[in-house]
Amino acid sequence: MPAAVRTLLDEGRRPLLVGHSAGGASILAALAAEPDVRDGVTAAIVAATPLPWLQHWRKTAAWAMRFASRHMNAFPARLLGLGPEDELPGVMEQWMDWNIRGRWVGDDGNRLRRRVPLAPDPAPVPGRRRRPPLRTAPRRPRPA
Repeated sequence: MPAAVRTLLDEGRRPLLVGHSAGGASILAALAAEPDVRDGVTAAIVAATPLPWLQHWRKTAAWAMRFASRHMNAFPARLLGLGPEDELPGVMEQWMDWNIRGRWVGDDGNRLRRRVPLAPDPAPVPGRRRRPPLRTAPRRPRPA
């Protein structure tokens, strides 16, 4: 994605990026890791993009998903009702690693979470009740 954005910038065009789910996560990761790409993009719209530090499956389910990803040719997302197609095992393995650790760090050691360019108040989805603004700070554990 960064190479495609750079090509468009070389042609004098500023792209609008749109991504869903892992595609949205790819956009956010690229924008966080590549400041020149981030500065050249008009805007980015991401929908249904699970941020690894906000996922509810940070414990047993993430370990199980990572195990399945390591030992199968594809992660069985259709079978589990998690999407319309199975996921590449390496993608899910890395995603679950991020969930287990609660940190979004690139293979190069770049701490992506600190640099994710999130709007302070995401646009509401028509027909849904208004949610509070997305918070990038970690949630504090609730007292037992």
